[in-house]
Amino acid sequence: MSWIIHIDMDSFYATVERVDRNLGKDMPIAVGGTKRRGIILSATYPAKTKGVKTGMLVSHAKRLCPELQVFPPDFEKYEKYSDKFTKILYKYSPHVFKYSIDECFVDFRGCERLWKNPLYVSSLIVSEIKEKTGLDSSIGISSSMTYAKMLSKLAKPGGILFLFSGEEIFFFASFPIKTVPGIGKKIANFFNSIDVKNIEQLISMNSKSLEKYLGVNGGKIFNSLKNLSDNNVPQELKFPRSMGREETFDRDITDIMEFKERAFFFLQLLCSKLRIKKLAAKKLTVKVGYSNFLSNYYTYNFKRFINHEELMKEKLFELVKALKINGVGIRKIGVIVEDIYPVDTMPTLFEINEIERLKKLNKTVDKIRLKYGECSVLKGEIRGNLPPKKFILFPIREGLRKN
Repeated sequence: MSWIIHIDMDSFYATVERVDRNLGKDMPIAVGGTKRRGIILSATYPAKTKGVKTGMLVSHAKRLCPELQVFPPDFEKYEKYSDKFTKILYKYSPHVFKYSIDECFVDFRGCERLWKNPLYVSSLIVSEIKEKTGLDSSIGISSSMTYAKMLSKLAKPGGILFLFSGEEIFFFASFPIKTVPGIGKKIANFFNSIDVKNIEQLISMNSKSLEKYLGVNGGKIFNSLKNLSDNNVPQELKFPRSMGREETFDRDITDIMEFKERAFFFLQLLCSKLRIKKLAAKKLTVKVGYSNFLSNYYTYNFKRFINHEELMKEKLFELVKALKINGVGIRKIGVIVEDIYPVDTMPTLFEINEIERLKKLNKTVDKIRLKYGECSVLKGEIRGNLPPKKFILFPIREGLRKN
């Protein structure tokens, strides 16, 4: 029988900082924003035992744990450590799928004779990663990606859990539906309201019913829980599936124009990154965190792949308007582009002349950003209350205007 492991690094960002700075294992460490209203992105288990949680305000975390050491995020460093542990996995199987910066799936199909015992090979992987990177990890083993991911979460910290094929449904029957990857708090609350509270009840619904409530993802979730799909790990993508930018403000924002400016600023940076990497996206999401710590988001799916902010701007502002933020304090904003593919897979776009004009303009913009930094160039929608800049570029036909 073929089997899949899901390996998830424990408290990845915070543990990287501990290892890289050669700090004590029992020291409470966190990675988070350094501003007054910064939030915790990751925390080690000594910090978690004191009540520190991801998403918590740094100021609140320090009240709970006065000895907490908080370091600003260094994503370049985290990418290097991510590459280190991913490289180790290829020693055990050629079928590795990097799901995110701190988690991977490994499919052992074709390697069964070499690695007959999944628990044994998983223990080897955990030990080698610890020895060569200093990082801790947890592993879930199953015949499907969905159940392997669910098991690795239960195995934290530093554990290994294995279920034979066919046992998963019985093991997880009484678990709440939010345990399933892809089902968040809002969807879980909706199903709870119609008296569907655990995985057994969710599976008892048919695929069509789930598609009615969740769209195409509903059918995918049903099939994965029934072990009818995701039994093979896909080939590793050579590009990210999504990109996002997020900011927590020092003060609440109540002006919708300022919110629009921030959102468009982030969209510019993301589209610039897409173009530089020769990628394009088909999905746009705007999310917001309110001053009362509630959150909301809206998403739009384009009919074609896009990497020019001018072609996304109208829908971006419609999403902002849908969030109804007038007069409500906003503490956090995020913009995400998803469903990313290489540019050479893009379908032919209409308005060819406009596309060519934007290509010429944005080619110059991207060059300046690469040379002088991402905040060195902003488009004309920005009023000037964003990070320091050297230029403002206006998308006008006469060319580039220096301000």
